[in-house]
Amino acid sequence: EELHYVHNMADTAEKEKFDQMHQSVLDFMQKEGVDESALNPIGSFPLDGRTYERFLVARDNDVTKATNMLLACLKWRLAEKPAHISEDELPKDILSSTEVYFGLGDKHQGQTVFINVHLHVNYSKKEKDYHNVALFLMEWGLKKALDRGLKAQATMVFNLGKFSMANMDYTLTNWLIQQLANYYPETLRNIIVLDSPWAFSMCWKLIKGWLDPKTATKIVFVSKSDLKDYINPEQLPKEFGGDEFVFEYKRISD
Repeated sequence: EELHYVHNMADTAEKEKFDQMHQSVLDFMQKEGVDESALNPIGSFPLDGRTYERFLVARDNDVTKATNMLLACLKWRLAEKPAHISEDELPKDILSSTEVYFGLGDKHQGQTVFINVHLHVNYSKKEKDYHNVALFLMEWGLKKALDRGLKAQATMVFNLGKFSMANMDYTLTNWLIQQLANYYPETLRNIIVLDSPWAFSMCWKLIKGWLDPKTATKIVFVSKSDLKDYINPEQLPKEFGGDEFVFEYKRISD
C-alpha cells in the first residue's frame, strides 16, 4: 500500500523518515496483533504522513525521537481507546452547555474550540467525565479537519471574562497539557486567553511552568476586540462579538 505523503514533504530524505516511521508502526501492530482499525477507528489518527509529520515537527525532525514518541502514543491509544469514546455515554449537561463547544473555524480553516471557564464549577466529582469529553472532542475535531482535507490544527479560546478562583481546575489543566503534548502534538495553532483578570496572573505563573517552550509561544492574551485578528466575524459566536453564530448542541459524531 502506498504511503500517503503530505504536500510539503516531497524530498527523498523526508520520505525516508516517513517510511522508517511507518515500518515501526507496522512492526508494532504485528507485535500487538492489531490492525489499523484498533488505533484509528474513526479516521482521527491516520497511520500515514499526515500524522507522522506532526510527531517529526514535535521532535525537531529527529526521526528516532519522533518514532519513539509515536510508538508511546500508539501504546496509549490501545490502552485508553480515546477514539472509541461514545457520544451517547458522555454527560449531556457538559456537551449541551456553552462551557466547551466547537466553533465554525478560524482564519486558517482550522477547528475552533471555545471554553467559558466561569461555567467550570463543581468539577471535582466529574474528573473522568471531563477527561472523556476532552478526548472525544480532540478525536472528532481531528477527524472533521482531516475529512475536509485540512491541516489538523485548532485554535482554542479560553474566555476568562467572569473567571474566579473557584473555576481554577489545576488538575484538569495539567492533565490536558500532558495529553496535548504527548498524544496530540502540533494540533494547536493558537491558545487564546481572552479577557484575563488580575486574579489569573498567579495561576498563569504556575501553568506556564508546565508548558513546552514551543507551546508557550502559541499562547496569546487578548481582549474581545482582538479576536477578529484570529477568527472572522462570521465564524465568531455572538457572545464573543461575532455576527450571527449562536451555539446549539447537535450530535457531533453523526
